Amino acid sequence: TVSGLTLSAASANVISGSGTLTVNGDATLNQGSIAPVLAGTMNLLKTTASQTVTLSNAASTFTGLTWIQDGTLSVTALADAGANSSLGAATGANAGILIGNGASTTATLAYSSASSSSSNRAILLAGTTGGATIDSGALAGLLTLSGQAYGIVVGAKTLTLQGSNGTTASPNVYSGAISNGVGTVALTKAGLGGWTISGSNAFTGATTISGGALNVQNATGLGTTAAGTTVSSGGTLELQGGITIGAEALSLSGSGLANLGALRNISGTNTYGGLVTLAAASRINSDAGVLNLDVSTGSAVTGTFALTLGGAGNGTVSDPLAIGTAALIKDGTGTWTLMPSAVNTYTGATTVNNGVLAVDFSQAGVATNIISASSVLTLAGGKLSVKGMSAATDSQTFASTSTTAGTYGVLSADNNSATSLTVALGAWTRNANSGLNFDITGAPTVTFTLSAGLSSASGI
Repeated sequence: TVSGLTLSAASANVISGSGTLTVNGDATLNQGSIAPVLAGTMNLLKTTASQTVTLSNAASTFTGLTWIQDGTLSVTALADAGANSSLGAATGANAGILIGNGASTTATLAYSSASSSSSNRAILLAGTTGGATIDSGALAGLLTLSGQAYGIVVGAKTLTLQGSNGTTASPNVYSGAISNGVGTVALTKAGLGGWTISGSNAFTGATTISGGALNVQNATGLGTTAAGTTVSSGGTLELQGGITIGAEALSLSGSGLANLGALRNISGTNTYGGLVTLAAASRINSDAGVLNLDVSTGSAVTGTFALTLGGAGNGTVSDPLAIGTAALIKDGTGTWTLMPSAVNTYTGATTVNNGVLAVDFSQAGVATNIISASSVLTLAGGKLSVKGMSAATDSQTFASTSTTAGTYGVLSADNNSATSLTVALGAWTRNANSGLNFDITGAPTVTFTLSAGLSSASGI
């Protein structure tokens, strides 16, 4: 039993053994490792940037607070308040885990175990700026955290969830409410692993996904819509659970984790209600269920970069695609339906590599050219489906049409009791060993036209 403990910053200190070390006072830890059970009324203070202290015992009983002021505190077990863990068994006011101290410091609670842990202890962001990092590590053990997270001092700080473990099917989970508390809080997802957010959150800072997957299963999982969400190259925002995200501005870059989409529908019918801006060529996938892109006003997607819609599930775009001269590409076996409230303004190419790209006048706010008449249509094994509106006169025109060598595309038209439905293909370029199959419902009020004939690389 000692009245205090210090691990200096000057050397890698090691306290080994299998017994119990009782500390009734402050334990100031800079770097090193401690193997025994820690007991007593000890307050654990981790200090010094760029240095790590490892607590390898899962059964510590100390009842004082834990404050990670700087650097990294690595543990092998977390537990609920009052239960033994690497961070003791604190209750009441001491149960919250303080992370950060002062300005521009980001301290880290790191988890390193082959076994999973859960904890309801709160995460208290104690820096004026900087923030707190929860690192789930690289081993098989996953974290499930259900305590609240919030700031306790004035200033803008960030809660970062990182690690290289966790997948969509078996993620790390933060189910507690994340809010500003004092000051403002932002959320960052870093590392290649997966974290699920399932709580109702009220933080007002931005959400940034710089790597891995952030799976959101609550309509307010991204906090308020004040600051928006950014998905960087290699990161993925996943939606699951039948939720509707409000008018949260979303910036996308790239094709996402493992090329599965920078925005990805995992299951259920989910709606993204914010403007999506393409900061680079990007992919949006629906693995299963339906992903709806539906804003209250204006365009669904803006930018000047190519957009790929993919996945085995389905999706709808209920507002215009305003991506300039960039291309729209459809792949994956699912169906994506364009039914905008106004004409899509993009004039780039429209390519259907797989699955179905549906143009639905019955649900749209326009009767002519859901896709710009300046767009060149390429069918490379997929289907373009055009559906009319009952009692209306609808038409879709393309600048020209081509079929990719070695593939057969499908053109499907359903007049849906429309007065007439016309699909004008422009000139058709038929590349070697390619062709078109026509699927018509509602003839004779369905018309396909070739305005400039057929150019064939391998004869008719």
